[in-house]
Amino acid sequence: MRIANGEFDTSQKCIQLPLPSVTLGPVTNDDFELLSKWASSKSWVYAGGSRQYLNAEAFRKIAENGRDNFLMVIDRDGRSIGAVTWRSGQYPASFEIGTMIGDPARWQIGYGIESVLAIIGQLFDTKHAHRVEFVCGVFNKPAIQACCSGLIHIEGVLRDYYYFDGTHHDAIIGSILRAEYYSMVRPRETVPKAERDESRHILDEYLRTNPIALREE
Repeated sequence: MRIANGEFDTSQKCIQLPLPSVTLGPVTNDDFELLSKWASSKSWVYAGGSRQYLNAEAFRKIAENGRDNFLMVIDRDGRSIGAVTWRSGQYPASFEIGTMIGDPARWQIGYGIESVLAIIGQLFDTKHAHRVEFVCGVFNKPAIQACCSGLIHIEGVLRDYYYFDGTHHDAIIGSILRAEYYSMVRPRETVPKAERDESRHILDEYLRTNPIALREE
């Protein structure tokens, strides 16, 4: 699977994703101010279909006590440029996600799709997710282009799902399942396979000559 101009080449099966331009990190005190600023801007409309006028303290309470889990999208210079969220879905291994790039100057240059891939990968690799789903406004052209690239399964159109600018707007619901994801993407290796294999070999050799025995009372 290759990413080029926001599109996926799914003819290449089970590849290792390239090093990303963004990473995910915890929300800091300064980030709550950014979230408050972005929520009342056009960025939040593209991400969630409406503006939200919440101060930094309100976002802090949502992050600490609400259903949604927040991580910041951080560029290579260490700056917070957006956010991702996830919450539990219909069962423990099901998750609903949301993403947003807060600065319009950073739109349509790949940060959005990279943040989506980052949170999807994290949920599959570390949370043992089986299903990851999201809702996306049909008015969000870059996101719709990514959704129509072949990575995501579009399950349906939600008619008149959002309302702003004096009119209703449709949305789509899409998802990706664990088997679908791993048919295209290999998990990132926190510990290299060679190191894991060497460690296992050391243990196996030790146990071969020093078998585990029940301790005598």
